Amino acid sequence: MRQATKNILSKTEEHLDRLSNQLIDELTKIIEGDWGLSKSTNISKVDLLDIEVFIDGYRLALYPMDSSSNQLGYRSLLKEEYSNGLLNDEELNPNLDQYDFQNEEDNQDLDEFEKAQREIFIKWFISCWNKTDNRKMTIPIYLTFHDADDTFDLKANKWVKEK
Repeated sequence: MRQATKNILSKTEEHLDRLSNQLIDELTKIIEGDWGLSKSTNISKVDLLDIEVFIDGYRLALYPMDSSSNQLGYRSLLKEEYSNGLLNDEELNPNLDQYDFQNEEDNQDLDEFEKAQREIFIKWFISCWNKTDNRKMTIPIYLTFHDADDTFDLKANKWVKEK
């Protein structure tokens, strides 16, 4: 991995660390029942919560779901300051003008960067989750990546195939 890419990953860690208290506050609100339910939805219909990560900038959204996987509402996390995502900043992403997409080494560098940045994000998110009073959650809650099979069961603290 290029040194410049490694430097961006260090900046990513520092940036996320600065956002830890904000995420912990958001997660605490979820634990306390702020789920963004639609007005016609009764809380008793909610069977699980799904926090979805959109990798185009790492936007976070909470979806309360019923047993048939119907969305019963929506709540954006950290939306005011980071409506386009927590990592949607040119300082936190490689300058693609410096990459030749016909070059295998350049493509490999970008792939390694994306995997490493994702791992940094996951580690940070789980660390923030573990700093909350999450034992109060009475229903399952998952961290998922949009259009991916990755699902992390936040209550069980492990990766699962299906929720």
